[in-house]
Amino acid sequence: MELTDFYGQFIISDSSMEAPDHFAIKKCNEWYVYHHSSLLIRPLILENGETWGWVLGYPIAGGIFLQGDDPLYIRPIPAEDRKSFAYHSTAGISGRYLVLADNATFRYRALIPDPFCSLSCVFDPKARLAASTTSLLRFSRDSYQPALESIDAHKTKTYYPFGATDDSSIKRLLPNHELSLENWDTRRFWPMSNLLPDDDSSSPDHVAAAFRSVTANIVAIGMAHNRVYSGLTAGRDSRVMLACTPPAIRDKTFYYTWQALPEERFHGNDCDIQTAKLLAKRHRLNHRVYPTQRPSEIERKIYSDSIGHPGNAVTNPSYYYRNFIEHAEISSAAAMFGFGGEVSVAYYLKEKDENSTPAAADILGRMVLPRATE
Repeated sequence: MELTDFYGQFIISDSSMEAPDHFAIKKCNEWYVYHHSSLLIRPLILENGETWGWVLGYPIAGGIFLQGDDPLYIRPIPAEDRKSFAYHSTAGISGRYLVLADNATFRYRALIPDPFCSLSCVFDPKARLAASTTSLLRFSRDSYQPALESIDAHKTKTYYPFGATDDSSIKRLLPNHELSLENWDTRRFWPMSNLLPDDDSSSPDHVAAAFRSVTANIVAIGMAHNRVYSGLTAGRDSRVMLACTPPAIRDKTFYYTWQALPEERFHGNDCDIQTAKLLAKRHRLNHRVYPTQRPSEIERKIYSDSIGHPGNAVTNPSYYYRNFIEHAEISSAAAMFGFGGEVSVAYYLKEKDENSTPAAADILGRMVLPRATE
């Protein structure tokens, strides 16, 4: 796997255009989808046999990690409620994917991301182009309009705000938003109405539901691959992933932890390594600590171009995954990453990460780990 290949990436256009030579081309109605061969594309079919659109990426449906290009069937879309089209297009589908909806009967054309936008999608409204990264959107043009230069100039370890990119002409599709392919504007489609408190439920109820959902997805990924790679740190994200991974999947999972360069050691990294080793010992995990490797300027530029200059990972070059990729056996393997902590802390828990909350206590209890206050 080479970063210069734009592995797992795509470009969507309503006309033919210049794209990387090794990209495949799939015609989806009037849309040209240029994509790396590793990115799967399958038809999205209504139960009556009518084509609703296509799914790019790696969806999980019915507890199965879908492979190949077989169609994915979904329930009928309620014609009377146009605002719910996007919601029903992705209902019951998890995984890492992007839906390209294009249905003549309903006159509906849109791009709809998975709930976390884990398959990145950026778009240029004026050029009427969408792609996985800003680098690919700029592939066929020379113009570049830098945006928010002050971020890189004054804060070297930050990300661009929601919806913004390093190019002022390019926007980012956000979670729970759809991109209309008619007017190239976005609209939030979920929640469809104001969320109200559920007085009949409790934190353990919601944690249990989330636990079942995450576990089902992990099992689906594990059953579809010979080997699974998963990071392990002292952070809540990776510990939740471990707690939700059944023993049978843990047995085929390779857990890894980064070790910072000697001149860049920090307390958090030491805590990550110590905690990961204790967890590996307690749960008999296949675990290894890998040293980071400082990339060269050329390697850093290649990496930056391949991911579209998002911020943090580019401006902080000591964190680089090439060393891990060189050691990984990537044939029929999958990597699982936990990125929910920032969302849960900022939106759901509404408390600092160090604080103990009912949700955190329940999750830690499942792992037989002490709370921070104990």
